[in-house]
Amino acid sequence: MAQAFNRLLDESPDATAALQMLSKLVSNVHSNPDEVKYRRVRLTNAKIGAVLGGGAAVAALQLAGFVSAGGEHAEMADSTAHDSGRLTATLHAIDHAMAKAALPPPLGPMAVKVLAPGSAGDVSATDQLPTDFYEVSGAEVKAAMAAAAARRAQESILRTREQREQEAARLKRVYRKAMIRVRFPDGLTLQGTFSTAATVSLVLQWVSESLRDPAHAFELCPPRGKPLREMSQTLVEAELVPAALLNFLVTTAELCEPPYLRDDLMTNVEVLTAGEQIPQGRPLAAAAPALPDESLKLPSANRTPKWAPDR
Repeated sequence: MAQAFNRLLDESPDATAALQMLSKLVSNVHSNPDEVKYRRVRLTNAKIGAVLGGGAAVAALQLAGFVSAGGEHAEMADSTAHDSGRLTATLHAIDHAMAKAALPPPLGPMAVKVLAPGSAGDVSATDQLPTDFYEVSGAEVKAAMAAAAARRAQESILRTREQREQEAARLKRVYRKAMIRVRFPDGLTLQGTFSTAATVSLVLQWVSESLRDPAHAFELCPPRGKPLREMSQTLVEAELVPAALLNFLVTTAELCEPPYLRDDLMTNVEVLTAGEQIPQGRPLAAAAPALPDESLKLPSANRTPKWAPDR
């Protein structure tokens, strides 16, 4: 049981809220075992679904005694509801997990592994794409323009230093850990988990110590972004939470050839599947405001622009 709650701590973005909800549900049954309403949980309830919707949270809910009844409900059996010893043990396990959640996680790195891309068949599939795959339709162009305009509108909003600090604090409250992946030119990816309080310098130190030749100078760069240069920034401040993919770059003047990683790391390489891809930071940033429809209107077919020559 403790293992399931520990998994909840590792995988749930807001484990504390999930544990508090579980404690409340089990406590209600423990105090009122004959009340059927407390033994029935509606999973589509907005508050319950928000904190118990993840896979780890659902597993913890079932372990606490609430078994899916099909559809939108989970129910606790009458025998379980009257098993005071089991419910007490469950509440103690939840309390222990909540106490653990209150402690800051180690800075990291944790759960380090090396990942290899999928099979050659998966990689070469792009060679068989039809020519029209690379063509862009008018609708796609308009959608890209709308997305770019929405991003500009969001970025144009001036925020005070206090607002930026509040946003960083909110991210820190919600996420305790961040998964960092570093992709090397040979296709291998180094993965590790860090506390959100860890700094950029710690990530670079981890990568340096993982190299076969630590003497090589290198940079870590987000896709389509600038290299990480602010060593004192936390992972939250560097927008690497809850997960980020960084490219390993070396200066062109250096000779740095694969394999890049230490031999002991290369002994247990796992295959990275498409389903294990991760988002690139800032998942909780407010969505860009939708632009009004009139801002995206195109000239009608029978309307002549002012710049067009006379017909």
